[in-house]
Amino acid sequence: MATIDNMRVLFALGTSTTFAGEMKEPNKLYFLQDTQEMYMGSVRYSIGKDVNVQITGSGDTVQNVNWNPDTKTLLITLGEAASAASVRSAIENALSSCITHVYTQRGSAILVDDTDKNNVEISLNIAKGSNAGNVVIEECSDGLRANVDIPATGLVGVKAGDPILSAEGAFVASTLSITTEVQNNKTYVVLKGINGVEISKFDASDFVSTGMLRSVTLEDVAVGGEIHKMLVMTFAVEDGTTSTIQVDLNDLMNVYGAAVGGGLTLDNNSNFSITNSVAPSYGVNTDKTIEFNSTVTLNTITYDAHGLITGTKAITFRIPGLTGSVGTEGTQNKVLTYVSMSDTGVLSGEYMNVVTSIGSHSTDAQIPTAKSVNDLVESAATKWERF
Repeated sequence: MATIDNMRVLFALGTSTTFAGEMKEPNKLYFLQDTQEMYMGSVRYSIGKDVNVQITGSGDTVQNVNWNPDTKTLLITLGEAASAASVRSAIENALSSCITHVYTQRGSAILVDDTDKNNVEISLNIAKGSNAGNVVIEECSDGLRANVDIPATGLVGVKAGDPILSAEGAFVASTLSITTEVQNNKTYVVLKGINGVEISKFDASDFVSTGMLRSVTLEDVAVGGEIHKMLVMTFAVEDGTTSTIQVDLNDLMNVYGAAVGGGLTLDNNSNFSITNSVAPSYGVNTDKTIEFNSTVTLNTITYDAHGLITGTKAITFRIPGLTGSVGTEGTQNKVLTYVSMSDTGVLSGEYMNVVTSIGSHSTDAQIPTAKSVNDLVESAATKWERF
């Protein structure tokens, strides 16, 4: 049995008198001309002109609305919003949470002027006179501004004859230098001040074990059957002889060389170079035109296990030809929906039939023409029925 969901909606036009005795169809819209009502089957969706609206009372709000289905009367009762209990309760609750007075504690830094209750003024209470202190607080357009009067320092100059400190304008400067001097065949470290005045010195003989450095060489020295790199420093001693110090650098030095078959060579223990030799090239391929059912040769780069380029190698590509077909020649009532090509160039696909009529025999493998769709729409067009 058909349901409302899959039935067409029909339209009917008549009066309320004939509608009372009409057999109501669930998929038909009934329009009653005399009462201006609308029904879908036996269910009313529009109430028409026979509804009476009555307004009683006076005021600025609607206090009550009642509907009488027997007399089809809508009764609206008006009243004043101020007399409504819910409105009065809401206003009282709002007033109870409002701020009605602003004041400050005695001695507060905030002043409140409530002479005009509707325009309360709030200002700062800034101390003056003996309580103002040395910080001056002022109000400006950007907020509070504070000025501090800092007293000048008690420094008036540098003590006369000081060997280190001196005055340069508004600044204090210091002069110190360290040097070495030989006095009575001893070396002293001397601390000097202004104009080279000696401030302090100490004997540095205990810190000097050798004299001037004469030479530094890097030599191979046999140590425990192995050759070690030694840093040899020669010093001149005060008595005219020399003193030598050797520093073993073996643990601090690593000697590198080229590994056999490693892709590098070492010349004269100083210069590394790549072992391979390849002819220079500025392009291993040239432009080619690719055609179906043809063979193309392209060059590639070859390299060894170290990633070094060793030359080129030719690789042949075959472009397959196209075979197969989709649909047949002269079948204008077919529409292609899918076309593919295999790796070997074979075409295949799917198509749908074009039909000139639509009905219960139609399938998902068919596409209707524009005329068949128009004919179906015309056959389903709305037609008024009189009752």
